[in-house]
Amino acid sequence: MTVPHCGKAAEGLTISDYLRRQLRLFTRPTAAEVVERALRRPRDGGPTNEDIVQAIHDSRGE
Repeated sequence: MTVPHCGKAAEGLTISDYLRRQLRLFTRPTAAEVVERALRRPRDGGPTNEDIVQAIHDSRGE
């Protein structure tokens, strides 16, 4: 198997490291999967929008 020329050897990556990095890309959820999972989670018990906005303002010293 040949590794696509993308300068990885110049970066000092072994074939194993290159393949490990490529496999990691396939195991990450897509943006759609992240959104779908977030929408399935219960929304009770967390901070309100007002709490979040106030925390942002407080952190900025506003």
